[in-house]
Amino acid sequence: MKPSPTSARSEERRVGQERRSRGPPYQEKNKPWFPKAHYALGLVHARNRRFTDAVEELKLAVRMDRYDYEAHIALGLLYKKEFAGAEDAAAIDHLKRALVLRPDLNNLHLLLGELYARSDRDLARRHYELFLQNAADDDPERERAQTALKNLSHELRVEDPLFEIQPPTDLRRLDPGLQRMINEAYLRHEDDDDWDQAERILEEASAHLRRAAELGSRNARFHLASLLWEENELREAAAQLDLYISEAGPYDLFYDRALLLRGAMDTLFTRIYLVAGGVLLSLLTILGVLIFRRLRGASLDQLLARAPKSFPEVARILSLIRHEILKHNTAFLVDVGRALEFDEADAEVRAAIVARRLFGGGSGRKGRAKVELASSSRDQGIYGRFLGYVLELEKVGRAHGVTLNLQRKDPIFSPMVRAFEDLRVLGEIQEGRGDLRSRKLELAQRLTRSGNELGRRAFERLSSLIQTLCVVDVTPTMIREVFGLVAAESQFARAQIAEVEVAGEGAKIRVFRTDLEDILTNVLRNSLHSSVLYGPSPTQIGVDLVTECDEITGLTTLAIRIKDRSSEQLSDEMLRGRYVERGMG
Repeated sequence: MKPSPTSARSEERRVGQERRSRGPPYQEKNKPWFPKAHYALGLVHARNRRFTDAVEELKLAVRMDRYDYEAHIALGLLYKKEFAGAEDAAAIDHLKRALVLRPDLNNLHLLLGELYARSDRDLARRHYELFLQNAADDDPERERAQTALKNLSHELRVEDPLFEIQPPTDLRRLDPGLQRMINEAYLRHEDDDDWDQAERILEEASAHLRRAAELGSRNARFHLASLLWEENELREAAAQLDLYISEAGPYDLFYDRALLLRGAMDTLFTRIYLVAGGVLLSLLTILGVLIFRRLRGASLDQLLARAPKSFPEVARILSLIRHEILKHNTAFLVDVGRALEFDEADAEVRAAIVARRLFGGGSGRKGRAKVELASSSRDQGIYGRFLGYVLELEKVGRAHGVTLNLQRKDPIFSPMVRAFEDLRVLGEIQEGRGDLRSRKLELAQRLTRSGNELGRRAFERLSSLIQTLCVVDVTPTMIREVFGLVAAESQFARAQIAEVEVAGEGAKIRVFRTDLEDILTNVLRNSLHSSVLYGPSPTQIGVDLVTECDEITGLTTLAIRIKDRSSEQLSDEMLRGRYVERGMG
């Protein structure tokens, strides 16, 4: 049978009156977890800045459990931080009770010193001194306490203290086994200098702290984070400290220290990231420079295409390489390789001579200068001369605004450099760093391969390139191109100039193209200028390409004859005295 609403309300009022009459002792006896609920609710109100409700809940938690040091600390910090000094007495009372319950919490002395500094300087000084006496040398709060103590009085206290402060002996809330392990670890390190044993003991202590943190002790989690930080386990220390900061609040004992430690971690991590980023950037820069050096630059063909004026100098250097390097010093490499392969009598002597000629040294004297010992084989012998010619070509390129990379990008010089490098083992044997007898077959293959490259293929490529530079095919098309450039000059802008008439087929002649073009341009300019002044209009120029052969020597020559209709009489003296812009000056 369901009771009426009036009866139900009456029953609820009766039950409530009975519970209130029994009061907190009944709740504490039958529900021991209930004080923690009020404590947690008080922290929630404090974080939401409902300080009056927070004070009521924390007071209720303290009345229900007088030994809850965390509630006393939270209430004391709430009075200290949020009531602007109006409740300093209450804050001191609760923090002193917490200190009685937990004399090992040294930070309470610092908080009490800050509170007493507003009312009783002697008590404040006493608590600061107690804190400094028990704090570790590397405690981050030491400087704060020392500064506060100095601010209390700048005069030294000469009288003896009223009583000698004894270290706390009753560590009620700290596991004695854990305290013993920590003390033993420090003794091992300080007295016995046995860091390995101390580290092992601290690892066991950290296991206890980790277990306590897992069971919900926020203080243990903070101490675990500090211990991991001191042991340079940075990532795990940061993770544990972040957990502590997320679980704790401004009214926990170590919350402010945790924020300072987090700031120190952030600073260190920032430095590590900057250093790592700098190292990575340096490595990437070095890698980029190496790649750029390998890919940058131009080949010899690109230099010749961009700077035709470099033809004579390039041809001179190429001729020296072909004559001094390839013709006289690499043509016999295949023969020496074959001698080694068939184990001829003088094969080893010939290989030694080749090594001496290619890479220098080999005098056999023990008292060589340190400079010779330190110098590379790349700078000695035929190979060193070859690299010197390569440097000369690079200088020519720079003089014409082109950066050459012959050793990596040029199809002629790159195989030559590889062939010389393939023979470097000969230089090592010549210096006594290898055994010739045990490597005959390998050396024979290297000599044959490099001999074919240097003595045949490279020689043919250089000869073809030199011929391209020094031999010009004079054709009617070439004559018309040069004439077109002359006729387009500004001094002939108003003249009526007809197309040039070219007779003959021309021939190939041995001359640099740029030199021939300069000569032909000057002659055509001279003839065209005279025709414009003294000849009929429109001005017309003719060119005959005549091939002449000497019947005695068999030497064939090409004559380029310029014809015009100018009535001006020219002589050698007139040509030599003319201005340059008149042509042939």
